[in-house]
Amino acid sequence: MAAKKVTSKTLTIVPVAPKPVAPTFDYESLKMGGDAISLVMTKTEETKGLLKRTAENIIQVGQNLVAVKDMLPHGAFQPWLHLVCHIPRRSTSCGSRNALVAKI
Repeated sequence: MAAKKVTSKTLTIVPVAPKPVAPTFDYESLKMGGDAISLVMTKTEETKGLLKRTAENIIQVGQNLVAVKDMLPHGAFQPWLHLVCHIPRRSTSCGSRNALVAKI
């Protein structure tokens, strides 16, 4: 078996900008008791979780609407949406776009 020829390659180093540091909230400056600060921090984490689930649910609703729209005959989607789901047309355009973006 023949030996492979070894060549040197030029290594280019590209500088990477440092990631911005997320601002922090100074709970201690609020001059609240430890129990109140703890409760605020707990509610903060709960709220973050709810917001994440809300975004995920909006995307899923949009995906469902796109799927149903693809199955219904022409002209039936808007009446179905309004009468069955009680969703105004303007709301669906946002949800459908979210679903389409989620597919990418």
